[in-house]
Amino acid sequence: MRPESARGRCLVFLLFIVFLISANAADVLAAGATVKGLVLAAPGDQPVAGARVILTPASGEKALRAETDAKGLFRFREVKAGIYSIQGIATGYISRYPERITIGPDGGPAGLLVRLDRPGAVSGTVTDEKGGPVAGARISASWGMKPFVVTDADGTFRLTGLAPGTAFLNVRARGFARHQQPAVAVEAGGETRGVSLTLRPGGSIAGRVVHRESGKPLARVQISVSGPAYDSTRTDAAGRFRIDYLAPGAYRVNVNKEGFEYSGTGNIQVEPGSAAEVQPLALSLRPPALDLHLSENVFTTHEDAAIRVRVFRVPRIEFSLRGVPIADYIAALQEGAPSRTLDPARFKIVRTWESRPLYKRTYQEIYGRREKIGKLPAGAYLLTARSEGMPERQALILATDLAVFVKDSPDETLLYASSFRTTRPAAGAEVSVLEGKRVAQTGRTDESGLLRIRKPSGETWGASFVVVRSGKDLAVAARIPSGYRTAKTTKAYVYTDRPVYRPGQEVFFKGIVREDKGDSYTVVPGQKVQMEIRDAAGSLVTSQDLVTNERGAFDGKLVLADEPPLGDYRITARVGADHHESAFRVLEYRKPEYRVIVKPSAPRVVGGQAFSV
Repeated sequence: MRPESARGRCLVFLLFIVFLISANAADVLAAGATVKGLVLAAPGDQPVAGARVILTPASGEKALRAETDAKGLFRFREVKAGIYSIQGIATGYISRYPERITIGPDGGPAGLLVRLDRPGAVSGTVTDEKGGPVAGARISASWGMKPFVVTDADGTFRLTGLAPGTAFLNVRARGFARHQQPAVAVEAGGETRGVSLTLRPGGSIAGRVVHRESGKPLARVQISVSGPAYDSTRTDAAGRFRIDYLAPGAYRVNVNKEGFEYSGTGNIQVEPGSAAEVQPLALSLRPPALDLHLSENVFTTHEDAAIRVRVFRVPRIEFSLRGVPIADYIAALQEGAPSRTLDPARFKIVRTWESRPLYKRTYQEIYGRREKIGKLPAGAYLLTARSEGMPERQALILATDLAVFVKDSPDETLLYASSFRTTRPAAGAEVSVLEGKRVAQTGRTDESGLLRIRKPSGETWGASFVVVRSGKDLAVAARIPSGYRTAKTTKAYVYTDRPVYRPGQEVFFKGIVREDKGDSYTVVPGQKVQMEIRDAAGSLVTSQDLVTNERGAFDGKLVLADEPPLGDYRITARVGADHHESAFRVLEYRKPEYRVIVKPSAPRVVGGQAFSV
């Protein structure tokens, strides 16, 4: 054999070995890293054998599981790089909350420790106000392995399996008010002795709920009581309810069932050792409801226009869409009631359709149901919705590809118009400033889509609209702010006591008027303020003439009707030639009945084990 040939074959063999080693290393890296650590229990940091360790990826993939050996060691192999949570579980121990760790290609954190706690215990006695033992009292803790224990004949108890830290003990016993003992210290592996719990006599509230029209009992009605204590329950099949363990005093009973009017009664006196029987509570079924909600009323021609609908006991809705001339659209905006000032019979129907709401429950009220209208050619439209036996609902919609941006100063307004579709400037667009029904100024945008509108010298403008037309497209800008109209302006800050109200409630509003002097503000006492509140359709609800006090403030209130139009209400405060706005909402909101579906991270858990859901 020639030496060159032998050397060549050796070189090829070595290269093959290197290739195998490289391929092996690549396979190992691709398979993942090794994660290892130790499970310890407090107190004393003793290793825990036979503990289960769960490694859960944040990505939602399947969790990995391992078990500790006799020395408390665990090991995971072929773990992908990523973010994980790790937790230990062992019979007879309290698990801590999962710890978040990051695993790289080379493995997890060095010296990874997973900790458990030996459970603690609390023992003591339950007595009445005279010091006598209370037998049969049920005691539970805020966090522990056992759900509850019951006191012996001598009133003693021992509650074990508690998580170290601070426990809250809840005590219930027939004939007594519920008692909670806060901040009871619990030591890992130890016992807190001599805890004394004193119960005071309590009473109950019982009653029955029926259908007002039929007199039949109503089941699964939500009952809540509030007073010296708070509790809740549901009625049974016979419409009966009973809430025990209440502290003596005056209570209010609130009744709520989906689809029915709210009801309740107050000043229910709970006496020690007795049950206060409430007169039968009758619930009335709420009338059918149909409302349109416009979170936005301007759409581009290449998007699907849609509206939100609130329906209750409405089996079928008939929708009609009518084209509205631009002049009528602008006139409606100027009237402040965009839909109510338009007579649908005057306009040609361009589209009709029918919708049937899908109710999942018998008396379900559907909020915010999205009703798709579809793509619309450029123009203004009046949408009407009707259902048998109900008043017609209307909404005004604008379809346009014209976008308008307005920036104001005391002397002029800068306007920019562009296309929604192409984002290019809208050159040559016709611009009109409307002061009421009068055209105050006109102009056209330049090649950059810009137009400067100057206020005529010595002229004071009221609330105005900026109307822009480009081909078939129309855009209407917001009213020109007060700073546009006078060099010397006022500022009015108007707000309500809360952002949302229910029908029949009182709306309290307040405002502060200040004068802008350029480099400072001063309050304006004795200033006349005209307050207007308009509903979601733009109709005037109230108009009040007010005067600011010595601090420049004014206030007032409005009592909403029992069945007002729902939606966004606008408050306008007029101070001289200036006007300032705020808003609130009116919704027939209710605490809805709901169901919570809990899915645990593991199919089986044992006492003392912490798990995520």
